[in-house]
Amino acid sequence: MLKRKTNPHPFTYGIWALLSAITFAAQLAKGAGPGAWVTAVPAITCFGVAVLAISYGGRRVIVRTDWILLVAALCAIVAWRLTSDPLYAVLISTFASACAFVPTFRKSYSKPNEETALSYSLGALRSLVAIPALLSFNIATLLPPLYNIAANVSFVTMLLIRRRSVRKTEY
Repeated sequence: MLKRKTNPHPFTYGIWALLSAITFAAQLAKGAGPGAWVTAVPAITCFGVAVLAISYGGRRVIVRTDWILLVAALCAIVAWRLTSDPLYAVLISTFASACAFVPTFRKSYSKPNEETALSYSLGALRSLVAIPALLSFNIATLLPPLYNIAANVSFVTMLLIRRRSVRKTEY
């Protein structure tokens, strides 16, 4: 980002920061133990990326659909606050995370070189490694890492296919 080679979507990373913090708290409440710590780190890093994305011109990639998805994600967070059940928190935050990922998918489909496949690949790997570290296996503890694996692998696959397609049209 600092070298202007990537341009992450600020809404995606801002929502992910908030959701990672919520998911971390919910996983701890359901007994995830040390396996939940890999959810805390993205809360911090996503916040930093969101701030940098806005600072480096990320506002220019925001479209109306992104605002709708932002509102949906924020409504999901409000809905979570209305319940005290950690399982609902995880279900709702996973839905909100999926909404948050859509702007990045949309932007990256047309500009596949503005995201780094490696960081999303490492995100999938991070979640895969977290599963054996969980102390308790239930929907609340397993859904976040399984969702992250599926979402990140799908995104990396789309990026690689689109990059190859864009290169072919440039010749």
